[in-house]
Amino acid sequence: MGMAAYPRTLFFIKSIILDFLFSIIILKKIVNNIMNRKNRIKRAHVIPTMCISLIAPCFLFAHPHVFIDYTVNFVFEQNELVGIKTQWIFDEMYSSMLIQDYDVDKDGRFSNREIITTKQDAFSNLENYNYFVYITINNKCFEVKSVENFSVDVYDNKVIYSFFISCVVPATLSYKKIEICMYDETYYVDLLPLGDDPVRFTNEGSIDYEVKVYEDTKESRDYGEIYPYSIRLTFRRIE
Repeated sequence: MGMAAYPRTLFFIKSIILDFLFSIIILKKIVNNIMNRKNRIKRAHVIPTMCISLIAPCFLFAHPHVFIDYTVNFVFEQNELVGIKTQWIFDEMYSSMLIQDYDVDKDGRFSNREIITTKQDAFSNLENYNYFVYITINNKCFEVKSVENFSVDVYDNKVIYSFFISCVVPATLSYKKIEICMYDETYYVDLLPLGDDPVRFTNEGSIDYEVKVYEDTKESRDYGEIYPYSIRLTFRRIE
């Protein structure tokens, strides 16, 4: 089980219970109003009110509906960081929806055409949300404007998105610091580093580096109960 799997599961169960209890309270009030002749409600207003009562708890006690475990691969070339390759591994429920909708020929894999459609319908809109990826370089924000090499795979009944973020940072004799944090501000999607070893490297032979994965308490979710994880890389060129 990953480093944050238990807290995430516990909070998810708690939020579901709160949603359910809150919905019961609201529905009880609606029924009482309907039964009270002094406070008659026209039938046309009953259904919308019930719908609002069921939806309201989702905003008051937000909890994720999609779960992503991710890996980060720092790619180096000729003594400089050239970018970050990441993989998103979706939960089985959301994966089954993606497979049902976009694996048109039902062969258990995504063809090039199916990948293009999946990207258009179920990924490209994330451009408006920074692709859920927030990067700082020496404490300065780096805007993720686009991604490259988007692909979709299926492994063990889970859909995996892979994509590359171009981010060039030359290695020098002094350390440089890069931090990457993935999260959805609405908490509709929950993103967590995969297991206890979510960081990978490519062509890092001439680089001296340190990596830290930690809860980023600067970015809280749900009234401070949940924090996203950040990955901090410090690196320099080996003399």
